[in-house]
Amino acid sequence: MALGTPVVTTTLGVEGLEVCQGRETFIADSPKEFAQYVCILSGNPELRASMARRARRLIEQKYDWNLVVQPLERMIESFDKEKDSVRRRIRPRAMVDAA
Repeated sequence: MALGTPVVTTTLGVEGLEVCQGRETFIADSPKEFAQYVCILSGNPELRASMARRARRLIEQKYDWNLVVQPLERMIESFDKEKDSVRRRIRPRAMVDAA
């Protein structure tokens, strides 16, 4: 989807993604359904192109690497700051006296 390619996948393949059946992808959980959707896409270049555009747009808007990583980085940084704060509070008395 991120490559701008129309996708036929399974329910498991889109787990956690906010996609709509027939809009950004085709979701097929049986070999028969999978083959049907592949045939539909192969015979309809306009559908392939529009589905690929919508899927790419969805990925850029909701799942871009920077959108996903920045909150994670902030969370990790807050853990590091909290860890340093805890270390300062529980520092052994002998270490404080030696400093």
